[in-house]
Amino acid sequence: DGIHVELSSSVNILNSNIATGDDCISIGPGTTNLWIEDIVCGPGHGISVGSLGKEFEELGVEHVTVKTVKFIGTENGTKIIVLLRRIVPVR
Repeated sequence: DGIHVELSSSVNILNSNIATGDDCISIGPGTTNLWIEDIVCGPGHGISVGSLGKEFEELGVEHVTVKTVKFIGTENGTKIIVLLRRIVPVR
């Protein structure tokens, strides 16, 4: 990943060119109040939130703003990756 943010609050990512071939920016559990603006992203996957839900009790992601991003040769713009869990009762 170009930039990975996790377990962080009040982070600004501004005026950046990110070309990694992977996620330009990845956002993990416990991230709050993240501001992303004036970014050139690509080539790569784009901006990803997650993977979320790996742990049974996991902090969420809140208050993320993405503004003025140019995606060049990315697989996605932005995406949210959530792992679903199936609870199976014990018998």
